[in-house]
Amino acid sequence: MRELYLTRFPMFDAEGNGAGYDISPRETGKDQEWAPDVLFSTLTGPDLLPYLDPDSPTFVPLTPEVVGPNLLDFLPAGYPLVLELEAGDLLARGQEPPFAGTSGLIHEHCFATALRVTRADWEALAGRRGEEPPCTGWDYVVISAEDALDGLGPGHFPGLAGEILVRGVTTPADFEFLRQGGFGLYEGTFFADPMDLSVQALSPGRAGAIRALNAVLRDQVVALPQDYPDLVLRLLGLLNSPVFRGATKITSVERAVVLLGYRELSRWLSLLLFMGDTDEYQPSLLFREAYLRGALTERLMQRVGLPEEDARGGYLAGILAVLQALLRQPADQMAAGLDLGDHIQTALSGRSGPIGEALSVVERLRRSDWLESDTMVAGVTLPVTTLYSDESEVTRETIDDF
Repeated sequence: MRELYLTRFPMFDAEGNGAGYDISPRETGKDQEWAPDVLFSTLTGPDLLPYLDPDSPTFVPLTPEVVGPNLLDFLPAGYPLVLELEAGDLLARGQEPPFAGTSGLIHEHCFATALRVTRADWEALAGRRGEEPPCTGWDYVVISAEDALDGLGPGHFPGLAGEILVRGVTTPADFEFLRQGGFGLYEGTFFADPMDLSVQALSPGRAGAIRALNAVLRDQVVALPQDYPDLVLRLLGLLNSPVFRGATKITSVERAVVLLGYRELSRWLSLLLFMGDTDEYQPSLLFREAYLRGALTERLMQRVGLPEEDARGGYLAGILAVLQALLRQPADQMAAGLDLGDHIQTALSGRSGPIGEALSVVERLRRSDWLESDTMVAGVTLPVTTLYSDESEVTRETIDDF
């Protein structure tokens, strides 16, 4: 039985607000079909539950051969699940659009439905449909950003009850263009680049938080109360808030280090970067993605045997690579302006050096790219299965921690 690794990607609406999650299965080869027994056991077992959010829709891709009462009766209830199938698979199995039998069966079990459609699928659907539009009865349609940019859009899907999810949006410019086209949901890495490349001044609070995070990652917290008193007050407020779920009241940074350690303290300091000036400590989808990229970059650097200080620098680089979208300032310029070190700046500006290489691999993973072969970081080979396993494990850790 092959292993199936799961990872999770945030989805956003046209305003850039978090709208849900997209689960992606990872296997060892791009062209291998998913084994039904592996898929079934994963989707009905305890491995799936940490990836689901009771408050946000979660898109779960399925293969037609596993869709049936045997699966649907065992999927976890109480979650807004969207079960996603490929139109091409349904056509290949002899079903006729609008595939009412499949969508109806899923709806009977109180789940929503999504139909993944390529341009070639749409042409086949258009040529075979009867009186009913090919998406009647489906709640969502999922299309690639490439097809959307090539003109496949809302007008091609009459009868669709809900939204179109565009998957694989990679640049702010594409996001803006597609938003004007009336699409409702987006998944991709467009948020990992600044939406506005004009440099804006960092607020003193944010600049101080980034410098403080860099200091904590280097095990240097002695100067924090003197240099960043306002930040320390906010940090202590966060550590004593319900979201932290701590049993012991923390009254000083030194006490926090004793109770939590530098690594744990850096996690919560990272959260402050994404909170702005509010004291509402609920982690956002954007923060979770930033933390995941930072933690995964750090883990890859540890795997290839790089020094711990460099690995922690990878964590900071991964955080900044997503934070730039929120602050509307390129990450490499932030690193240079805050004097975070040449190794972090070069990693962010050209994805060079060990940190840059590790960050580049992480970004490929988070673009849903298939890795055709083993990759290298700092001259050390990392097997594809190791990368997928690490991504899945860090995804779960992120969900558990935040």
